[in-house]
Amino acid sequence: MPASVTSTGLSSWRGAPVAAEDPVTPPVVAPPASPERVLPSNKDRFAYAAASGSRTASNFLGTNLGEVVIDATVAGAYRRAFRTFGGSFGVLLVAGTVAVMIGSVVGWLVGLALQAIGETQAVSPIATVCNLATQALVVTPLSNGWQYVCLRVVRGQGAAVRDLFEPYRGRLFVTAMSSLVQALLVALSSLPVGIAFVVVVMTGVVPLGGTRFAEGDVMAFLAGSGPLKLTGLLIGLIAVLIPPFIVSVRLSLMSYLVIDEGRGPLEAAAVSWSRSRGSVRLLAGVTIAGGLLIASGMIIFVIGVVPALVVFFLAHAAAFAAVTTRQEAGEASRRPTHTFEGLA
Repeated sequence: MPASVTSTGLSSWRGAPVAAEDPVTPPVVAPPASPERVLPSNKDRFAYAAASGSRTASNFLGTNLGEVVIDATVAGAYRRAFRTFGGSFGVLLVAGTVAVMIGSVVGWLVGLALQAIGETQAVSPIATVCNLATQALVVTPLSNGWQYVCLRVVRGQGAAVRDLFEPYRGRLFVTAMSSLVQALLVALSSLPVGIAFVVVVMTGVVPLGGTRFAEGDVMAFLAGSGPLKLTGLLIGLIAVLIPPFIVSVRLSLMSYLVIDEGRGPLEAAAVSWSRSRGSVRLLAGVTIAGGLLIASGMIIFVIGVVPALVVFFLAHAAAFAAVTTRQEAGEASRRPTHTFEGLA
């Protein structure tokens, strides 16, 4: 038996008196080396971030977790939306009004400037550039800022009107490029159907620019078509709409990823596609239910579309929060719970 056992850090144990054991001090968990999202269940471990202004879930410290954890269902998303709508109505109303007013004023000023230089045609090159610039610098950032306000509301993080301008705090270019990438990917998803339509027209199956269509007599065309043709037309219409709808649903998380998690445009597209895997029905259901809710608001009373829109955006933000938490919970369950770092 050797006089010392270096592998365990014990030395000169033969004949040495046994010293009293020191009380075991629990190891201090160091904060993560890089910013990371933290589950609400781990909020006590990373409480240091609560006062740092971090957007991670550690800001939930001191809140009722029953109000933070959102059920990853369509009903759960809308339940959270309706529950938070009343409590944050003032912030939502002011932020939405400010966004609409800024967009309207900028659009009005751009229109006056175009009229002053004689560019009255909407399809002129200068008008197109001005409209694209307004979309990239005003409409898209404010829209993403509004979604960020809704996300903070459903998370219970204390949203404020200033959160509307979060994209302008060093994320303006990334926000504009992210919207462009999303639009291009959705457009590309319609390309196969568009090619099929061109082939059908070229083969003469469907005439292009016939007399009836030139006169706008669409009802006469439908009345003269048999049930088989109408069924095929309906199936074709659905086939045209399905690919862009699915792609837009899979990429609908990009705005949150850019503002809330600081992702780049391409990274946000890839993360949105992967994070929405397994949650397509949830996100599609929230979108479809939102469309029905907005339509109902227009039918019942025209002004009802405003609260319907607010509830839809809150529900969509709640769906993002639920999908993100569910993914993080799955990743946390796959991580090892015990490590042997620090043992000599």
